Parts: sequence; C-alpha cells; structure tokens
Amino acid sequence: LGHEIEGDECINCGKEACTDLEFEISATKDYYILVGLGTCTDTHVLVPDVFNDGVNGEHPVTTIKNYAFSSLNDGQHVEQIETISFPYSITSIGAAAFSGCSNLTGVTFGTGIKSIEAGSFLGCTSLTSVRFKGTTENWQVQNDPGAEVGIGISSSDLNSPAKAAELFTTTYV
Repeated sequence: LGHEIEGDECINCGKEACTDLEFEISATKDYYILVGLGTCTDTHVLVPDVFNDGVNGEHPVTTIKNYAFSSLNDGQHVEQIETISFPYSITSIGAAAFSGCSNLTGVTFGTGIKSIEAGSFLGCTSLTSVRFKGTTENWQVQNDPGAEVGIGISSSDLNSPAKAAELFTTTYV
C-alpha cells in the first residue's frame, strides 16, 4: 500500500511522521516549507501534512525547499535516508531537493504533487521506486530550464515505480 500520511501518522501502518524535520513558515504565514532534515535520524522519512511551530500555529506543509534533503545543504548527512513519503498536502518539490541522497531507494508522492524542479534527484543512484498516489495523466517534464512547456510523459511509465525511478534519475538531473 505504501505510506499515506494524514496529520502526523500513516493511516495504513500507524507509523508516526517525522516531526523533527526542519520547517519554516511561508512569507504569507499560511503554510510551512520543509527546509531540511533537522534532527531526524529515521531511514524511512514520513513528512507530516501539517506542522505547528508553536508560534505561527498549525498549517499545512506544502513545499519542499530547494536543496532540502541535499548533501549540499549545510553538510547534512542524508545518506541515512532510504525512503521518503510525502502527504497529499505537498504540491512542489524544489530544485536539487534530494541531490546526493545516494541511498534513497524509494519515493512516494501524495495526490497533491504538481511540480518537481530540475536536479531534484541528482546523484540518487540507488533510486528504484517512485510511486504516485494521485493521477499522473498530463504530466510533463521540462529538461530545458528555459523552456516554457515540457515534454509529455507516458502515464504507463509513471505508473510503473521502476520506470518512474529510471525516468526521474535520468531526467531530473
């Protein structure tokens, strides 16, 4: 089934989401941005769909910042990460978000994902499974940063976790 995060746990297996990740509040103060690994030591990272920093209140986590899980992000030790699951609230993955996660084998996206930036999976040499909880119809890839429109991706390729992983590691570099 894979993980499906609601609130702070997986509704399929009951595992708690990682609340010790590093978040920042958006400029509009109505959603949180996941900015880094924080003090999380889990090998299987489950991102919560909401967060409360105790100051700005509870809001959805919608964005993964550029370089959030990258080994280039302030010397993070991201080699611990083997899998990561995103809730439905995540709509965008920033550039080079997983760059250098060489032990990352699987990624599961919730139903809300709309944008995955260039270089997101650079150096993810172990990635073999990418899963989508939502529809993958009409997805496009933009491998030229200056292009206004991307190239269509076959839904059958995205619906196969292994083919999607191959596509992500060769396209999002």
